[in-house]
Amino acid sequence: MKIHVVTTSDVQYLPAIHSPERIRHFIPQATRTTIQGDFGNIYCQQSHLDLLTLSYCVFDLSRATDINISAFKSLHLCYNLSGRNIPVQQLVQLGNTQTLINYLICPQYTISLLPGHYSVLTLEVDQTLYPLLKEEYDFLRQLSPSQQLHSRCPRLTQSAQMQLTSEQLLSIEESGQLGSINLDAAAKRLLFLTFKEARTRLTSTIRLPCNPYKNLLLEVQHFIQHHLDHKMTIDSIARKFKLSRSRLQSAFKELFGIPIHSYIIEERIAKAKILLQQGALLAEVATTVGFPDKSNFVRAFKKATGLTPASYRELYNEEESNPS
Repeated sequence: MKIHVVTTSDVQYLPAIHSPERIRHFIPQATRTTIQGDFGNIYCQQSHLDLLTLSYCVFDLSRATDINISAFKSLHLCYNLSGRNIPVQQLVQLGNTQTLINYLICPQYTISLLPGHYSVLTLEVDQTLYPLLKEEYDFLRQLSPSQQLHSRCPRLTQSAQMQLTSEQLLSIEESGQLGSINLDAAAKRLLFLTFKEARTRLTSTIRLPCNPYKNLLLEVQHFIQHHLDHKMTIDSIARKFKLSRSRLQSAFKELFGIPIHSYIIEERIAKAKILLQQGALLAEVATTVGFPDKSNFVRAFKKATGLTPASYRELYNEEESNPS
């Protein structure tokens, strides 16, 4: 995850935690950065774990500040641990002790903070976990990766167990490899507590609309997700599931809130990002996600993410090797 202060050009990035007395918690084996400016100070700690990237940021602000957040993992959980409400993209108010679940193709958003003291924890989930998580948690199956954050992004108030786990995560006393092992276990426990809580408390708020074609369209969704390497057209899918083209389009959009053509593209781009992160050759990635013509894949990827596949891979590798 990277942080960029928008509301000023007077910014310094320092490779350590300055004024450590302002920080209650220190994460073992983390990369630490201080961002200073006329807005105040931001203290960041980041640790790359097994299947998760954990970031802990303390914002000590003397004036109102807009901050861009950029992540490289599409499934991105943001925990407001303390402080007043945090407006996200001017669409969502992330309240004190609330968690926001973002599922974005290219996760970038702006938070607008008033003067004060805030602490925020984020978990970025490795994309190799997505299929397993979707299989287990219904509410994730009902979400598809979006181009941008919207007002319906799932939010939940942190349970007492979640708050206790996040406090334990930030209070690990062991250092070195043992501290990293403990941190990894605590972060995964927080992740699964969050999803368990979301399964029971969010399902009703994001339940699929009443739709007479619901079961059939869930089969369509499953078919798309498992045939990304095939040529798919709306007409061919409609024929396979014995629907008219217009009925398929209208019913799919009504149920999932996204046109079927856009959904296919988003699933292909999400799969392509996983393959690029794993080091697959560009031609192999293009073919695997249903683009026999490599140049068409490059155009589609850039249109969806704003980056060419090569640039995305380069930025991802840079983030992995130099998270600060």
